[in-house]
Amino acid sequence: ALILLPLFSLALTGCSRNMDALQKTAKLAIWGTDDVQVSAEQVEKTPYASAYLKMGDASQAFVVLAFAENNQLKWIGADRNLLVMQQGRIVKTQGFGEDIANVINVTPDPLAVGLLKPSAPMHWQGKMAWSQVQRGDYAVESVFQARGKETVTTL
Repeated sequence: ALILLPLFSLALTGCSRNMDALQKTAKLAIWGTDDVQVSAEQVEKTPYASAYLKMGDASQAFVVLAFAENNQLKWIGADRNLLVMQQGRIVKTQGFGEDIANVINVTPDPLAVGLLKPSAPMHWQGKMAWSQVQRGDYAVESVFQARGKETVTTL
């Protein structure tokens, strides 16, 4: 009986941890995660270029510039996921599970041409390949609209 008591308490501890993990997973699945907020002081102490990143309904992330090479900016987050941008367009991701392998321009990219130029096209078409999907490229498009001026706060 004395031998069973430590084993029973160890089993309860294991269940407790599993229940805690289950609760956290359920909360994450239902409500998602909170947006990351970094204070101005923390940003000031960061020795690298940094930015907030928000895609669709996903939570806001704080990323830092890891590399700037070959006309690409490679941003990394606290979760070590990598996001590669070229001329402001996401062209590759790594660590998200379903990652963008590459993006090919079908029409001239307004972001590369200079979106604020009057001659810049307001429509873009491309092809995107996903690392986990082996069914060929997917057609993607962007449509741009002038919406006036907006104030941007930099820290």
